[in-house]
Amino acid sequence: MFHHDGKQMYQIVDVTQQHNAANAQFSTLERTLSEEFGDTLDEDLLVEFPTHFKHRMQSKRDTLSMDPTKKPQQGDRQQSSSHQQNAPQWMSILLANTNGNTKIRAMHLERFLDDLESLSGIKRVVSVSHKKVMVQLTDSTELHDAALEELANHHLVHWIEPFHFNQMHNKDARWISTTGNPSTALSFTQLLNGDGEVVGVGDSGLDSNNCFFYDDNHPVPHHQGPGPWNFDANHRKIKGYHTLIDSVAEDGAHGTHVSGTIVGESFNTQTLNGSSLSQYNGVASGAKVAFMDIGCTRPGGCQCSPGVPCECDLYGNSTCPQSDRSVYPPLDLDTSYFSYFYASGARVSSHSWGGGSGLLGYSQSSMEIDAFAWKNKDFLILFSAGNSADDYGYASLGSQAEAKNAISVGASMNVLENFLFAARYIADYDEKSLFYGNYFFNSHKCADVLKQDKSTCQTYSADMVEFCSFLKYNLTSEEACCSQDFSACKTDNTTCGCTTIMFNVPLSQYCCGKCAVKRFQSISSVFAYSHQNLAYFSSQGPTVDGRVKPDLVNTGHAIQSAKAHNTLENPFVCPLHTDESLLNKQLMSMSGTSMSTPHTAGNALLVREYFVKGFYPSGGPISSDGFSPSSALTKAILIQSTQPLQGTLDTRYGMYPVNVMSPDQGLFLNSKYLEGYGRVQLDSALHITGVTSRPLFVMRDIHNSRQDPTLKTGQAHNLCFSLPDRSTNLKITLVWTDYPSTPSSKKHLVNDLDVLLKLVDQKTVIAGNSDLVAPASRINRDSSNNVEQIWLKDADQGEYVVRIEGRSIYTGEQPFSLVINGAHIVKQCGKEVTEDWFYDREEAPTPQPDCPKQDPIIYTDSVLFTLTLMSFLVLLGLLLFVSTVSLLSCVMLFTLSGYKLGKEQEEEQEGNPEHADIMELENQNESESGESQ
Repeated sequence: MFHHDGKQMYQIVDVTQQHNAANAQFSTLERTLSEEFGDTLDEDLLVEFPTHFKHRMQSKRDTLSMDPTKKPQQGDRQQSSSHQQNAPQWMSILLANTNGNTKIRAMHLERFLDDLESLSGIKRVVSVSHKKVMVQLTDSTELHDAALEELANHHLVHWIEPFHFNQMHNKDARWISTTGNPSTALSFTQLLNGDGEVVGVGDSGLDSNNCFFYDDNHPVPHHQGPGPWNFDANHRKIKGYHTLIDSVAEDGAHGTHVSGTIVGESFNTQTLNGSSLSQYNGVASGAKVAFMDIGCTRPGGCQCSPGVPCECDLYGNSTCPQSDRSVYPPLDLDTSYFSYFYASGARVSSHSWGGGSGLLGYSQSSMEIDAFAWKNKDFLILFSAGNSADDYGYASLGSQAEAKNAISVGASMNVLENFLFAARYIADYDEKSLFYGNYFFNSHKCADVLKQDKSTCQTYSADMVEFCSFLKYNLTSEEACCSQDFSACKTDNTTCGCTTIMFNVPLSQYCCGKCAVKRFQSISSVFAYSHQNLAYFSSQGPTVDGRVKPDLVNTGHAIQSAKAHNTLENPFVCPLHTDESLLNKQLMSMSGTSMSTPHTAGNALLVREYFVKGFYPSGGPISSDGFSPSSALTKAILIQSTQPLQGTLDTRYGMYPVNVMSPDQGLFLNSKYLEGYGRVQLDSALHITGVTSRPLFVMRDIHNSRQDPTLKTGQAHNLCFSLPDRSTNLKITLVWTDYPSTPSSKKHLVNDLDVLLKLVDQKTVIAGNSDLVAPASRINRDSSNNVEQIWLKDADQGEYVVRIEGRSIYTGEQPFSLVINGAHIVKQCGKEVTEDWFYDREEAPTPQPDCPKQDPIIYTDSVLFTLTLMSFLVLLGLLLFVSTVSLLSCVMLFTLSGYKLGKEQEEEQEGNPEHADIMELENQNESESGESQ
C-alpha cells in the first residue's frame, strides 16, 4: 500500500510474510478441507489427517494468484491446478479531498484521468466516483512499479491500496441467541419476531421459489440499474430484488441460505413426523428482505447493471466469470450499495462476504462503510469477520470487518443436536460422495497417476493406482462410500464403511449416512460440538490499529436454512403438500461467519422491534413509548447482551479454553480478539415482562426522549444509581457512530468519548475497556475504540456515579448511546457531583450525590461550563487591556517621532540656504496650483 505525503512514498511490508512464518501444518481433516472449500463443508470431523497427505494441500495465502471462481465440480475427474490465474492486479486510488462545487471536483477528476493516460505501466482505468479510481497494472514489474511511484507523488492522490476481490464467508439455533434456553425461547419469539422490519442483504442469488420466501399471489419486485428503485410491500417476504449482476440463484445459493437465516418463514406449515418447515424459520421471521444480487450464476459470465460500476468491470470485456464462491459488489459501497437498502426502509443490513483478510487493514471499503453509517445514524451495518483464523491466526479480519461503525461478527459452534439432525435428514450423501471423490482425486493428482506418463520417469505403487481408480470410477454414490467391498478400502470390522488403504482417509464418515451419524454419537462429540466453543475458522482481531474486532460472535456452525435450486436450469417450486423429501429439498446445512452474521442481523431486527413497539421501559408493548432506535443503540444492546464463551478453541496446538490464559505464553489467547465482547444472548439485556427480569436503563436526550444524547469536547454527563444488593451483575456499555477515518491514518478513532464509574464511598475510578489498556496512569482510558464497556460481575452494593466525557470531539457534537443492566435506580445526579469530586481532587468531605425520585434526565456539569466561561471573559479582558496599552504607546511614539523630525528639518533649513530656496519654490507651486483650481 502506498501513502502520498508530499514527495514521500511509504510502502507497507506485506504481512503475509509474517503470517507464513508462523503457520504450521493442519492437524485435522476438517481444517484441511475447509482450507479449500470454506463454508461449503457443513458436517466436519475432528480426525487426525494422514501426514502423507498434508504436503499436498495448497494454501490460500497467495490471494492474488488464486482463482476465486475455481472449485472442483462433482463428477468431474479431470486434474485441476490449485493456482489458476486470477483477474490481473488492480489498485484502488483514493483522491485527495478538493474544496469546491461539483464542477470543480469533476474538473480535477478529468485532469487526473488525463494524467493516467501518460503512464505506461497502466493497462485499464475505471472511474468509480469523483473520489475513487481503479487502475489495472501491466504485467511488467518495472513498468507498474514506476507507475505506482508517479501516482504516489501525484498531488491529487491521497491513498493507493491493492484491490482484493471479495468472496463469501461461507435444526434451529434461535434459542441460543435469544434466551440461551430452548424452553423459554418460544415465549420470547412469540412477542418479538421482526414484524414490520426490513433487512438489506447483498449476496449471491435468492431463490424466491423456496418455501421460506414463496408467494403465490405476488410477483417478485425486480429492478435493474440505478434508482428510482422498485419496491413492493405486498410480497410476502421480498420487498425488493435488485439484479445488479443477474437474477439467478444457483444450486445451494449462498444468498438464499443467508436470507433464510434472517427472515425465512415457511409458506408450507404442514407437519411431517412431528416436524415442519416452520421450525426452521429465520430469527426474525416476521420481517422482509430487500435483496441485491451481486453473484454471477450465468454460464457465460455477467456484467454490471447499467450505471453502477461493480467488480465485473475489472475483468476482460467487463464480464466477470460464473462463480459460486465470489461476489461482485459495487466499487463504491457508500454511494452505490447501501443507498438501495436504505431506500427500501431497511435499517439493518447483513453482508456475509469480504476481501483482503489479514492484509489490507482499514481500507477504502472500511472508510465507505463508516461514511454511510455516519451520514445515516439509524442504519446498522453488519459484516462477517471472515474464515481465515486457521490461515493467519490473530489479525485475520476481512477489510470490511475492520470498519468502526459496522458490527463485525465471528462464529461460535452449534449444539450437537444440530449436527446430528443434519447428518440424519439434511445431507445428500450421493452428492457428497461425488464431491469428496472429486476433491481427493484432484488433490492427489490422480489424473497423472492413471495416465502413467513414462516420459516423466514417475512410477506409482499398485495401492496408489487402486486408490485413484476407486475415486474416479467407484465413489459415485452413498452405497459405494458405505461399502468395504472395494480393494481400495480396508476390510476391518472396527471401522464403518470405506476407509482407504492409501493415506488412511475415513471417507465414510463424510459420505455414508450411518457412519456420519455414528461419529456424532461418540463421547468426545459432546465436548467437540458445543455452542460454547469458538469455531476454529472464525477470523480474529485485533485490527491493524489495535481495536477490538470482531465485536461479538454468534452461532455459525451447522446452520440449517433455506436451500436454493438453480432457478435457470432446474427450478423447484414450493409444493402445497408435504412429502418425505421436503426437508431435504428445502433445507441445507452450512457453516462459517457467513452464517453467524445473518443470525446476528436477525437479532438486531428484534432489538429494533423492541424499541419501535414501545417495550422500553415497561417491558410490554406500549405504542406511545415507541421510537426508532439509532444504530448505536441497537449495537449497544447487542454488545450489552453478550456472554463469554465457556468452551474451547481448537488450535493447531491443541484445544484451549477461550477465556483462560494458556500456561504457554506463546499460545496466550486474548479472548477480546477471539470473541469480541462474547456470544449474543438477548435476554441478558432486554427487559420483557414475564420473560426476563433484569432491569434495563437507556440514556436518552434531555430535550427529546426519542433521540440519543450528545457531547462536545470538555462536556460531561453524570448519572447516579444504586445497587441495593451485594454481588450484583452490573454491566454498562457505551457506543457511538464515529466520523469516518482514512486509510492513511495510523489511528482510526476520530471522536473520543469515555465512560467511567465510581462507587461513592470509594476513591477508585474504573474506565471503560480498562482491561485493554496498559496501566500507564491511575485511570486507564481507552482512546482506540468507539465501543466501551464496564462489567462488574460481583459489584458491591451502594451508590454509584457513571460519568460520560467528551475527551476530544472534532465534529462539533457527538451523539452516543449508553445502556445499563443491573442498576435498580438510575437518576439525575445532584449538582454536588463535580469534576473535582469525581476525580478526588478536593480535600473537603466527600459529598453524597442526590438521587431524587424523578424521571431519568441528563445533567451536564454546570461547574465546568461556568469555569470555561469565566476563563474566556478573563482572557478577553486581558486581551483588551494589552491592546489599549499598545495603542497608547504607538500614539505617543508617533507624536514624539513627528516632533523630532520637524525640529531636524527646521535646523537643516537654517543651516542650508540652497535647500531653503527649493522648499520655497515648492510652496509657491503649490499655491499657484491651488488658485487655478
